[in-house]
Amino acid sequence: MNKINAILASCILSSGVAAAQELDTLDRVQLDAATRASLRESWLTTNLHGFVQTGWEISNGGELPSQDGFFVQRARLELSGDMTDESMSYQISGEWNDTSSTFDLLDANLTLRMFDFANVRVGRFVPTFYQGFVDDPTQLTTLNYSVSALTFGQGRGDGIELFRTFDQLDLSVFYNNGFDNLTGVGNDNFALGVSGVYNVGSGFGVNAGFAYNEVGGSDVNSVTLGGSYVKGPWDASVDYIANNEGDDWDNWSLVSTVGYQCMDDFQGFAQWELGEYGGNLNLLTVGGNYRINEWVTWTNSIGVALQSVGQNFVTDNTGWRAGSEKNQWVARSVITFGF
Repeated sequence: MNKINAILASCILSSGVAAAQELDTLDRVQLDAATRASLRESWLTTNLHGFVQTGWEISNGGELPSQDGFFVQRARLELSGDMTDESMSYQISGEWNDTSSTFDLLDANLTLRMFDFANVRVGRFVPTFYQGFVDDPTQLTTLNYSVSALTFGQGRGDGIELFRTFDQLDLSVFYNNGFDNLTGVGNDNFALGVSGVYNVGSGFGVNAGFAYNEVGGSDVNSVTLGGSYVKGPWDASVDYIANNEGDDWDNWSLVSTVGYQCMDDFQGFAQWELGEYGGNLNLLTVGGNYRINEWVTWTNSIGVALQSVGQNFVTDNTGWRAGSEKNQWVARSVITFGF
């Protein structure tokens, strides 16, 4: 009997020790799992990507000397990601500046989606305002900003933006340190704006926006109004943007763009820009995007200035030269490599 009791006691003690060992092992696994993103309930993703745009162009006419050569239009590197529960995302990007030969910070922001009243974006970013100036120009039909967007578009700023979708309406309100097209970003300047995009249906949409800028003690208001159509092989847009810099509304531009997917790997497009800003803007451009593969697109275009190009219009990375007379023309061939 004593032998039986001894055997039972031994079994009980050994099972208790084993259970304790198993519990210790489980604790260690749980503690280790808490330090590993792949085993957490929600964790932060990381995505490194970007694009390079390079090519060749020739500009002539308009009583300007002929100019041609190769160029690097943009070289951008971006790090982005979000929480797996989509409650937060981040974006950090930089771009090579071919003029100053420096790599400059473009974006650095967080987007918070855990609030009921609206999503919140803070940091440096492109606020939602003029549809022709977006964060990534390769998402535009022409794969590049227009002269109008570079001249009147909002650019980037440091601040905060609240945005929310109400059924078919996307609404945005932002406050930052100024539109960079007014050379007023920073230095205690500020901008306050609101914009909305309404999905009418059947591929149609309308958009509008208003922004107030205080730049160096001066008040500048900007307005934009536009419409779009995206359905099947067609995409088209018409956008008007203006500001009252100089105490009048004589500074404006109208941009119309049409794209047609002629084949699976080729899209043709045409763009017309008409405006005034201490001088004229009247540009007609036709071209096409040939998608070589999912990473590489080859864009060829040719454009003509139907009037002189005013000195106030910004023509960076477009091939156009301000101050020319009418009949200036520009032909470009650009390779866009995204990764």
